[in-house]
Amino acid sequence: MGLGWLNARSEQINGKGFVELTSDQQNSLLTPLAYKNKTSPADGDGRKSFLLMRNYTLTGFYTSEIGYKDLDNPALKFYSEIPDCPHKEDPEHKHLPQTHS
Repeated sequence: MGLGWLNARSEQINGKGFVELTSDQQNSLLTPLAYKNKTSPADGDGRKSFLLMRNYTLTGFYTSEIGYKDLDNPALKFYSEIPDCPHKEDPEHKHLPQTHS
């Protein structure tokens, strides 16, 4: 599954491997994998692999330094002193929804 499936599907549809296709041909092969409403039953295994790879790519990017910066993640900021709580009128945070375990 995965890249092997993609290459085999490319050869089945286009008569050549995925890397040999033009970018337009590659996009037309990948589009049904990315969008559920464009997927056919023959794309099932390819879609599963595509979604897994997309999730791994997003997770990898957004847990990297550049991804954290893109998100403006406060974990990358250094403070000379602890910032004040923005909820001074409610120091016990009673306004926040209660979570139940």
